[in-house]
Amino acid sequence: GKWVTPGLINAATQIGLTEIGAVQGTNEGFVSGNEVAASFNVLEGINPASQLIPVARIEGITTAVAGPGGGLIAGQAVAIDLLGDRIEDLTVKSPVAMVAAINEFAKGAGGGSRAGVMARFRRVLNDAREYDRRRADYQRDQMQTLAAPAADLEALLPVLRGELPGMIQANRRSDIENALRVARESTSGWCSRARPRGGRSAIS
Repeated sequence: GKWVTPGLINAATQIGLTEIGAVQGTNEGFVSGNEVAASFNVLEGINPASQLIPVARIEGITTAVAGPGGGLIAGQAVAIDLLGDRIEDLTVKSPVAMVAAINEFAKGAGGGSRAGVMARFRRVLNDAREYDRRRADYQRDQMQTLAAPAADLEALLPVLRGELPGMIQANRRSDIENALRVARESTSGWCSRARPRGGRSAIS
């Protein structure tokens, strides 16, 4: 006499990474002081004993994409199942996507302007391509200063090659249009995660 449905998937969350938002010691989902942290993978910050995991499971969520936040390029998200006592038990795929933001929360990376955010975002992507083309020059220190450390530029290459999806957080129509513009320019796997006024997220 009960309804049975497939498990739900939360495609954009910090479950397992954040327990109490106001308590810094329980937050594992960001790298402070680093606007470009593409090499940061949240997997080993996941807490399988998080009290929020069984609550989500009771509500029907059995799988989640747990991702980082903060900055321009926050890092790598992972797909987890919400059952298990160890990180290895939870892990479905790591990484599953690269997370970036071009909304109002990323404006600090662009000097306080969305246009500045877009300019810096493009520079980081262009520098990742340049780094890939001129690795030998980079090793010999025969390149101009790049927009991010080599490890972060290296981590962006699978996205630029279309091998790893990218998620761009966008909160208004112009943000979404900017995200789509960058995707067309870079022929990469970036998609936009919009948060409409109602507060719910959507991936396009």
